[in-house]
Amino acid sequence: MEKSIRVWCLLRVASALQSDAEAAIARQRESCREFADRQGWEVVGESCEVGVSGNTALVNRDKLITIVENAERRKFDVLLVSNVTRMSRNAVDFISIVDALAQRGVCVWSVSEGQLSRV
Repeated sequence: MEKSIRVWCLLRVASALQSDAEAAIARQRESCREFADRQGWEVVGESCEVGVSGNTALVNRDKLITIVENAERRKFDVLLVSNVTRMSRNAVDFISIVDALAQRGVCVWSVSEGQLSRV
């Protein structure tokens, strides 16, 4: 039996306004789940960051730290975001996240940009 690709979704919105944040998170969740379905992948989890800027230092992003810890435990194979800015708006931080995940056997995909890394 073929192993299913396990996906973890990262959803992030900088706005802390509840109505704006809820709608943005819902759109990201829907696009990620539809993308995963089209690929034949299984969504096994998600992390939501509400009111968190994409410029926030990695050490202050608890959800991203947890994602890397879950990657270490081999809980998923792909991190999926609706677009690359959901991970980070800082190129150095983005590369650090992708590298940390790749070292743990996880590749990164974006609904908008496609495959962002390989393992």
